[in-house]
Amino acid sequence: MIDKISDWGQHTKSIVLAPTRELAIQVTDELKSFSGNHKKLNFLTVYGGTSINDQIKQLKRGVDVVVGTPGRVLDLIMRKKLILDEIDYFVLDEADEMLKMGFIEDIESILAVSSNHKKVFLFSATMPDRIKKLSKKYMQNQIIIEVKKKFDAKVNIDQIYYRVNHSNKFNALKTIIDFSDFFYGIVFCKAKMDVEEVTSLLKKSKISADCITEILNNLQGRKF
Repeated sequence: MIDKISDWGQHTKSIVLAPTRELAIQVTDELKSFSGNHKKLNFLTVYGGTSINDQIKQLKRGVDVVVGTPGRVLDLIMRKKLILDEIDYFVLDEADEMLKMGFIEDIESILAVSSNHKKVFLFSATMPDRIKKLSKKYMQNQIIIEVKKKFDAKVNIDQIYYRVNHSNKFNALKTIIDFSDFFYGIVFCKAKMDVEEVTSLLKKSKISADCITEILNNLQGRKF
């Protein structure tokens, strides 16, 4: 979508509907990363609980891609501040979740005032009857891409564990590496200090190794 939309003109060219504020923000960030520096596109994320006046000001300046929750998008449409009659792409992300949250009527209202030439993309983990009816009504010559069975990533993996004392952990790891014809893998440790210690010991043992501490630094202090 990013490759195909033009970066000229003041009208909104694409809209993405998402069920939650968090997903809308995430989608916007990803779209910005995809556009990079080769296209000067303006993005706007709209959702409830924030100033609608600030969003209106940005729309007046011109926005190429709007990402938002159905309620706030419909509010902007009703105020005649968001015009969708020239959009090229209409994306519904997690359509089944929006159905569960009661957004289906809002979505139909938004689709009804959008352009007739738009391409519609619908992403959904499941396809309830209401979503199927919606797709048939607004998606002409639709193509369904469906994943029949989730790929089992563990099919070619042997899971083995060894019970050893803490003082013998590194020797056990080194023995596993030494007795492997070809060892290429990842070693997980409990703390950053452990990561650096294991890496240092591996290097002293003439084993090619390196550690990823930058990721650990970024994750410190975050709650999961």
